[in-house]
Order: sequence, then structure tokens, then C-alpha cells
Amino acid sequence: MSIRMTALCAALMMAALCGGARADDFAIDSPSVDAGVLQWEMRAAQSRDGDPAADGDRVVTTSLSYGVGPWLQLSLTGQWERPPAETPSLEQVAPAALLRLTRPGEAWVDLGLSVEYGIAAHKGDPDTVSVGFLAEKGIGPLTTTLNLCFSRDVGANSESAIFGTYALDLRYDWAEAFSPGLQFFGDLGKAARPFRHLDRHTHYAGPVATGSVALGEGLSLEYEAGYLFGLTRRSPDGAWKAMLSVSMAL
Repeated sequence: MSIRMTALCAALMMAALCGGARADDFAIDSPSVDAGVLQWEMRAAQSRDGDPAADGDRVVTTSLSYGVGPWLQLSLTGQWERPPAETPSLEQVAPAALLRLTRPGEAWVDLGLSVEYGIAAHKGDPDTVSVGFLAEKGIGPLTTTLNLCFSRDVGANSESAIFGTYALDLRYDWAEAFSPGLQFFGDLGKAARPFRHLDRHTHYAGPVATGSVALGEGLSLEYEAGYLFGLTRRSPDGAWKAMLSVSMAL
């Protein structure tokens, strides 16, 4: 079995063992692409709320990605969800592509485009097409990353509306092993009427720490951990998030 297939099987097995579910998709993508690097990543999030119906909602995603070249990264992601008092189940498998649109550091801001097709795991649930616009800017030790994503259901029982979400990361690159920052996530509602009734959607903000550690030649470990506070009445009181990834240069 090849290295890529072995890593993929291991990632999916670990996610299955961990169970999972959805608190929100607390992921932020950088427009950077590392050519020739194979990366395995696992993310987990869980909501916290005084209402038992909203407390303990969990999501676990695991993905495998590969930098085909300096401009293109391909990935495959599986998502497991576990609403409160329910059993975890696989909800979606999503192949995706990330395209870098600018050369690193040559433009005023680094830009990228991501396209994802989410295949529903349950019969009767719609698939999802998502397009994300990625921007990143570094000024001294401060790095700002912004994601604007628009998605639409397709297939059985799908809605015709396009919905938008945003994610913003403000990171202070203090050290390679530890960089503190603030992250913001939210739902923009229907793209035809963006920013309307934002108080009726979920919005979060909170401190997050990230870092990476070299494990050997061409091998590194990255982590992310933080707690996000709900900002609106529609949001849970808060949610914790964590990420662990291993990158290997092939």
C-alpha cells in the first residue's frame, strides 16, 4: 500500500474512533500551497451552552491534502457529527481543490480560491457545492487571514438559495512553536441579502493559539487550540476548538 493510501486510511480510522459532530466549521484556510507536501489534519469542536438542546454539539473532520505544485492543492475531507444525546455518524465526504492566485509576497495581499463538493453520506440529504475566497496579509509579526465562503445545496431536497459564511484570523507570529491570536467566525445568511439580520445568525470570537514543531527532516507537527464565545442570541454560549496535523515532504 502506498504512503498516501496508508495515511488516508489512518486518518479516516482515527476520525471514526473519535466519533464527532457539528458545533460549527471553525476552520480557516490560508491561500498558501506547499508543493510536494502531504498533510493529514484532524479538527474537533464542541459547543457549550446552558440549554441542553445546544450543549455538547460536536463535529470532527479529518482530511488528507497534497500540494500537486506551487499553485494547486488537492484534498479529501470526511466529517462526522454528533448532536446532543445522539449517536455520531458520518455526514459528508468532500473532495476539494485550493488554487493559489498570486505569487507569495509579490502582490499587496496573497489570494487564493477553494472549491469543494460535499457528498452527503445519508440518502435523501442534498450534496453541497462551496466556493471560498481566501486572502492573507502579513505586516511585521502580524498575519491576517480572511475567508469568505459561499455554498449551495444540490441534488435531492436542496434549497435554491446561496448562503455565505466568514472566518477571520488575526495572528501574532511570536514564535514558531507558539503564536497567539484572535479568530472570528459567522454566518452571513443568504448571499442575495448579505449582512441582513446578522443578529439572527451564529457569530463567534475568541483567543486561539497555534504553532508547529519539526519532528525530523521533512516532517512537522502543527497544532491549534482555542475557545470561542458566542456573540448573538442564536449562538451557543461558546465552543472549544482543536486541530492537529502532520505534514510530510515527499
